[in-house]
Amino acid sequence: KNVVNTRPFKNRILLYGPPGNGKTTLAKKIAEDAEAILLTVAGPAIVQRFIGDGAANIKNLFEDATKMVVEKKRPVIIFIDEIDAIATYNTTEQRSEHHAALQQLWLELDEIKYNPNILFICATNRFEQLNNTFLDRFGGNVIEFKNPNAELRSALLTHYFKQCGLYLDERSLKKLVKKTDGLSARALEDLACEVFMAHDIRDIQTINESLVWQELAVIRNKVDHNVSGQPSRNFFDLLQKVNMVTTTIQSILSIASMTYAFHKIGLS
Repeated sequence: KNVVNTRPFKNRILLYGPPGNGKTTLAKKIAEDAEAILLTVAGPAIVQRFIGDGAANIKNLFEDATKMVVEKKRPVIIFIDEIDAIATYNTTEQRSEHHAALQQLWLELDEIKYNPNILFICATNRFEQLNNTFLDRFGGNVIEFKNPNAELRSALLTHYFKQCGLYLDERSLKKLVKKTDGLSARALEDLACEVFMAHDIRDIQTINESLVWQELAVIRNKVDHNVSGQPSRNFFDLLQKVNMVTTTIQSILSIASMTYAFHKIGLS
């Protein structure tokens, strides 16, 4: 009882940081480990064109979660990605709609404040744009996901290249770690796979270093021009054509005292 009274924000978490570093993966991993039902929705899909749609969608989402807890007898995690679509300082003509949706979200969060069976998680790539009052609702449960540092980039590059059947010698690895500063974990995975697809398939283990720098330039260009924060699908389309299946990193990485994992995905 004392814990509940002193920590009113314990069933809500805000995740922020550049795309491609595991925010969505963490929400999925928490649901998997807790054997919880995961309700996922994107912020832009909630706030629609007509006045009142956003607030109604928020209300329906939380009502569905409450019903599932009772009917399925399982905890429910509500995950809203791109929460900045709702909880930002908006100066467009749709501001009233955003405000109505945000007000409804506050009401729903107050309703589930002490509900141990519903966890609310939201994520954003645009933390600096969020409404300060909205941020206050999370207390200390705000976690930043940064792009990997040099040590982590080294581990990820080694893993992803090995996953593709390619070997990076120590000299090449150190050089690549320096040149990939500022890239996300997803961008590093894309780099390894792009190099695999472009290099000589007859000599699978030998890496043409100039090819690595060429593909790195392509990846950086994609990152620089991908203003929406969404991954390019060209690479995935190519993988589908050759029926290649990859699995993601299995080691668990710790961020801000919380653990997330890159669990298995299939691309076919």
